Amino acid sequence: MIILMLNIVQISFIIVASVIVLGGLLFLLFGPIRKAAIKKKYREYYYSLIYKIAVDKDYFLINNFLFTMDDQHNALINHVLCGNKYIYLINSYYFNGNINGTISDRALIYTPKKGQKKYINNPLLSMKRLLERLSMITNLDPDLFIGIVLVNDDVNIDINGESNTYFFTNRNKLNHLIKEIENRNIAMIDQKQLENAVNALSDSSNKLKKKNVQSKK
Repeated sequence: MIILMLNIVQISFIIVASVIVLGGLLFLLFGPIRKAAIKKKYREYYYSLIYKIAVDKDYFLINNFLFTMDDQHNALINHVLCGNKYIYLINSYYFNGNINGTISDRALIYTPKKGQKKYINNPLLSMKRLLERLSMITNLDPDLFIGIVLVNDDVNIDINGESNTYFFTNRNKLNHLIKEIENRNIAMIDQKQLENAVNALSDSSNKLKKKNVQSKK
């Protein structure tokens, strides 16, 4: 009887210990697994947040907006989010490391968590060119546009210099950033004109996408 009770205690101890060890392993693996999943589908991960902002604030949203940059090239903006006061052009990136430099630098320093630092083209300058071109072809005041470079949460951003138009931000700070910008003391965009502009932009983008698909056949 005593031996039987000892066996039960031993079995219980083994089960509890196994559960604890398994739980510990899952806890340790959760971070890397989650990061790998985000890296693989980071655009969808960003989209879910931007879509939520659009729904919560009743903003217009165009995803994968394609437009003509010049006679030879088209340009893509991942998200065009139309707020009450500004139109946000958002391009998303994933970096497994840190970014630093100056807002006006042609290149920024990217330091991967594994590997040596290297220089990358400054996405803020790319965004500036996209914004200026879109303003020109839409005949909208460039001051209505805000350019945002969106990156994953674990990137440490150290960008010197300030701008009221161009921003480099983590995903978890996007909602707060847009809220701050929308609180600026300026007049709201005429919603009827904005709706017409959004519909025209969306139709133009869809036609260009369709044309590109047909040209590849």
